[in-house]
Amino acid sequence: NVAGSIIVYDMNDIRTLFPITGLEKLSLKFGTPGTASGYDFSEETGVPLQIYKVDKVTRDPTNDKGQLYQIFFCSPEMFRNATTKISKAYAGPVEDAVHDILRNHLKSKKPFHFEPTATNAKYVIPNLKPYEAINFLATQAQSKKFRVNAGYVFYETSEAFHFRSIDSMMGFD
Repeated sequence: NVAGSIIVYDMNDIRTLFPITGLEKLSLKFGTPGTASGYDFSEETGVPLQIYKVDKVTRDPTNDKGQLYQIFFCSPEMFRNATTKISKAYAGPVEDAVHDILRNHLKSKKPFHFEPTATNAKYVIPNLKPYEAINFLATQAQSKKFRVNAGYVFYETSEAFHFRSIDSMMGFD
């Protein structure tokens, strides 16, 4: 997932004036000079990040008003994964089940890129977190293109979610 933290130096005790409860969003954009694309986690055109913890609050020993603290954030899907469980039966291609979990349980609007599977079976997800369910489904998936493969992986980039075989990532034909 996309996750990180920011260390803040605060002279106005904003943390007390505007308490962070864990429901706030962090909206930002950044990129590398000279490149066309960057990272967009803004409200207007991207998906803002979820703040989930404030930690390591430390007073500045040289200034009575100053304090340092660390704000932790992650993608909204990572946050929902920690607070959601799935109990559901799936039938058909594995990528359809992964797509359902991504859209209906993790509530993601990010694009979903997948490599088609040859697996067409029935699976029961018994009260698992969404990523645990997807990881289980990945162990059951067989690639349509690479008949003998090492399995599938599910991962997030700043732009999309991906579900593909390890062989396709290695560039085997």
